[in-house]
Amino acid sequence: MKRLILISSVVFLAIACEKKSDMLENANNLSNVKVENQLDPVCEMETSKHLGDTLTYNGKLYGFCSSKCKTDFEKNSQQYLNK
Repeated sequence: MKRLILISSVVFLAIACEKKSDMLENANNLSNVKVENQLDPVCEMETSKHLGDTLTYNGKLYGFCSSKCKTDFEKNSQQYLNK
């Protein structure tokens, strides 16, 4: 039983570290990206401080704080652009 808990913990930590590494790499890749909007159109966070993902929509590059906000925007873009 102890061995199972130990193995589960190691696997969990490995996955968590990999995700954190991916997030840091993504943040570094987006640090110099210029986007159309100053605020995330979904949650209204400042994109200059919290840029986590981007999407080209109607020829314009929009920034989002996260992939969840990007996905919400993709589902109903006009709703967020008409705010």
